[in-house]
Amino acid sequence: MSFWKLVADLGLPIAATAGMGIFILFIIKYILNGIVGSIKFIESVITQLDNRVKTMNNDILKIDQEVSEQLGIPNHNGLGMLLYQGCESFTFWTGMEAPVEVMRQALVSQLN
Repeated sequence: MSFWKLVADLGLPIAATAGMGIFILFIIKYILNGIVGSIKFIESVITQLDNRVKTMNNDILKIDQEVSEQLGIPNHNGLGMLLYQGCESFTFWTGMEAPVEVMRQALVSQLN
């Protein structure tokens, strides 16, 4: 359908409104695509940073453990304290007893 036929059939105000509606639709779609692209980019940056922090923490713990063993110094990496702090928080916030063994396995799996 041509623009002029639409104007003749509906009148100029209605045709202009329809055209403006389509224009606004394209603008909103353009803006949303930009937002979604930005969110995906930010998400990928966060994932990369998270992976790097996990790797660095694991490396630091392994180096600390190795140096302590070589020097014959007892080493406590703090994982037990972290586990039981998490258990206490779980119990505090949920009112239920923390599943200690499940939480221990989850903690160890994150470090390996």
